[in-house]
Amino acid sequence: MSICILHSKLGTLKPVRHVEIRFQQAGALLTDRQCNRKVIARVQWISGLGSGTTLPRSLAVKGIRIRRMARHFETSDWIPYPVELVFAFFANPSNLPHLMPPDAQARVEDVRLQPPPPRPMAADPARRFRSVAAGEGSEVLISFYPIKWLPQRVSWTARVVEFAWNSHFVDEQVHGPFAAFRHRHGIAAESRDGVEGTKVMDSIDYALPGGIFGNFAAGAVLKQLTKSFEYRQKRLPEILAIAQRQAVQRT
Repeated sequence: MSICILHSKLGTLKPVRHVEIRFQQAGALLTDRQCNRKVIARVQWISGLGSGTTLPRSLAVKGIRIRRMARHFETSDWIPYPVELVFAFFANPSNLPHLMPPDAQARVEDVRLQPPPPRPMAADPARRFRSVAAGEGSEVLISFYPIKWLPQRVSWTARVVEFAWNSHFVDEQVHGPFAAFRHRHGIAAESRDGVEGTKVMDSIDYALPGGIFGNFAAGAVLKQLTKSFEYRQKRLPEILAIAQRQAVQRT
């Protein structure tokens, strides 16, 4: 956990207690809950201090509780396939490695499934898929190479914390390389130019470990996320075309 030094824009900071820092980037709004005052301050990160660390007396601010810097990434895409097929594909954890770049060599190591609620009955029999779906409470352990030139596999355990058929599901990191990671997979039926399809929306909130070193790595992490989703958006229509043909053959 990192700590921050506060440089007041309003003059010298008077001693306060129970200050909580919430922010998404450098430059935070600090609220003293005890006396209901607000102090605007710039944030300078220092690594190596523990959670709940008290700032030195010379800084005249005590009782600071720190939360890691939250970061946000989101992207969306449209594909000409029905929402039932798209959601069924994403809800099956065995499909995850197919959506990650080949350099990652991703594989599913373990899956602990919890059943989702009953699947809605589609009017079209061809869309009544019977695939596996990871319901709320399911946990998935995957491993992969985060950087192609780094010969070290990384393990990542994620737990599904929300699930709604043909709408969305949310997974959160239980163990892995991030300090925190929450990924909302949104799915919505949407037609474009008379073509039935699905809009896929991904919203990720994450925090990096390592204090100032995590901040230095932020650009590389963002680049890797962007690269991964660009690959997925390119690959997904190809995979769904195969999945749709297989589904037709089974009906």
